[in-house]
Amino acid sequence: MGYIAHGEGYKVLFRIITTMANKYDVFICYRKSDNDQQASGVIQSIKLALSKKGFRVFSTLDAPQDNVSHQLSLSIIKKTNNFMLFLTTETLGGCTDPNDFIRQEIEAAVRFRCKIIPFTVSENSFSDLFPEFLPSSMEFLTHMQVFSFSMTYFFEDCINKLVKNVLTIDNSNAWVFVSHSNKDFDKIVKVRNKLEALQYKPLLFFLKCLEDDKEIFELIKREIKARDRFILCDSQNSRASEWVQKEIDFIKSLNRPYEIIDLDASDSTINECIERFDRRSSVYIWSTSDEIANQLSKRLISKAFKVGILPSTYLYDYLDFKRGVKVNDFKEINKNAYIVAVINRELSKNETQVLDSCSDWFRGSDGDAFLLYVASESEEERSDLIRMNTEFLKEMHQGNGIHARYITSQTVQNQAELVMQDILKLDNYRNAK
Repeated sequence: MGYIAHGEGYKVLFRIITTMANKYDVFICYRKSDNDQQASGVIQSIKLALSKKGFRVFSTLDAPQDNVSHQLSLSIIKKTNNFMLFLTTETLGGCTDPNDFIRQEIEAAVRFRCKIIPFTVSENSFSDLFPEFLPSSMEFLTHMQVFSFSMTYFFEDCINKLVKNVLTIDNSNAWVFVSHSNKDFDKIVKVRNKLEALQYKPLLFFLKCLEDDKEIFELIKREIKARDRFILCDSQNSRASEWVQKEIDFIKSLNRPYEIIDLDASDSTINECIERFDRRSSVYIWSTSDEIANQLSKRLISKAFKVGILPSTYLYDYLDFKRGVKVNDFKEINKNAYIVAVINRELSKNETQVLDSCSDWFRGSDGDAFLLYVASESEEERSDLIRMNTEFLKEMHQGNGIHARYITSQTVQNQAELVMQDILKLDNYRNAK
């Protein structure tokens, strides 16, 4: 089980550690003034609404206006995708000063390539939001569209529009439940750091507010059910812990992929276990439909897989894996990873050659990791796709023993869902061996 912290000192320490380590989805910046009542209400409402939708939100409303808090804000901005700037008539007034906190936070958002979203409330006049003089580093703000919030009847509509059309949603990371004993703190920190370096979000429990054992375990079970991948940390301490053994038994009963790490082993052995978990969590997607690839990618990421989309227009130049790392040769692909190819049109000669080469290599190294699908909206379209790609499908079957699965569904969402379910079933099988 995770660490159960006792005492206010642990509580404060936990808040500092998690604030520094975790990545926020949204940073809300505003200038504190003597007239804070409206700003406080607006920011708290937006923060609460976004939090209910699963976003992790930090606002400068939560911290005192001092240099320590300002430095913490800058470190959080570095890890944030969305920088929301609340504009009032006072917000940009002091930005001619290079040491002004708001100016430095805006410049940090630019430097760390956050998506900057200026916003105000509908009662404010846009013409009064920008002073006559702004430093050159901030002039771009005057050319940006300002998002206007209605704080009355249309507030929920504004939040939905913000989430759907404006905010950048980070799908690059995924939560992994880590079962462990709190007595292995020093070793668990190393495991956590390694997972974060591989772009996972390790979930470690800190339970302070609950005292009833039954209530605690019910909460843990709900959290376990909400996750799809697990790391079980084995040690003398965890084997002696009733809590950890209850967690492990429950995780195994769900029949979901997990990796066992022996915390009493050497650092190199522990690293090998984590790297094996990472390989088994990697999926390369190639599709003649970007929409199918995107839908499948989102579903797999939600299941804690690491996903790279390989656009068909670029496939014969390079494989783009892990969101930007170029793989110039198939032999660079992890042998324990998956390649998923989805076809919904006739393949070009180049595409046929590349997919055939890829399947040849993968068949020789780890045959059950290459999955091929022909996706169609109707039976008639399915027949046409088979006819258009007859030679390729025949060669795949004869030369590689790879059978195409045919998916007939009118919606891309259903096509992606069926592919994902196949991967989950195969992943469970491979992890159980």
